[in-house]
Amino acid sequence: MAAISTIVAVAGLAVAAVGTVQAIGARKDAKQAQEEGLALQRQAQGEQEKIQGEQKAQNAAQRAAERRAQIREERVRRSRIMQSAENTGVEGSSGEFGALGTLGTTLAANVGSNIGRVAAADRVSGYSQAAAGFTSAAQDKGVAAQNAMAQAQQGEDLFKLGGSIFSSAGGFGTIGAAATKATSGGVSASGHGAWT
Repeated sequence: MAAISTIVAVAGLAVAAVGTVQAIGARKDAKQAQEEGLALQRQAQGEQEKIQGEQKAQNAAQRAAERRAQIREERVRRSRIMQSAENTGVEGSSGEFGALGTLGTTLAANVGSNIGRVAAADRVSGYSQAAAGFTSAAQDKGVAAQNAMAQAQQGEDLFKLGGSIFSSAGGFGTIGAAATKATSGGVSASGHGAWT
């Protein structure tokens, strides 16, 4: 009976040790996953800030384009007035060259504006995709942290179970008694070994 109690006590102690190691490792993994998740959330926030910056730049560019359009319209009107005032029916007049120059300028400005809008939209799309990726990865890290915390809880439960088994089997007193018997020869009063 003493041998069984000793084995049970040692087994309980081993289960408690395994539980402790598991809990420590899982808590470390959970902390690392949480830190990585926070870093990814900060990156996602940075991408969102880039998006906001691009949108502000787009709005400012649109306002500037509208101002330029108004100025161009005014120039066109002015050139028409000048043309009609100077209309002499002669080709190659400065009015004709001005009107043609205005058309070329307007075309170039519109093309440049469209290229800028497309490029800004592409950047906003890229930032949005990156932010979504970081957010998703941060959520994955959150799940990993929760799983690691569950493993830590299991390790703590193993520790409690092992400690309970160890205590129920007599604890260190049982192990100490078995060790004393083993070193003293383990012979009982009946002359038989202690392990029989």
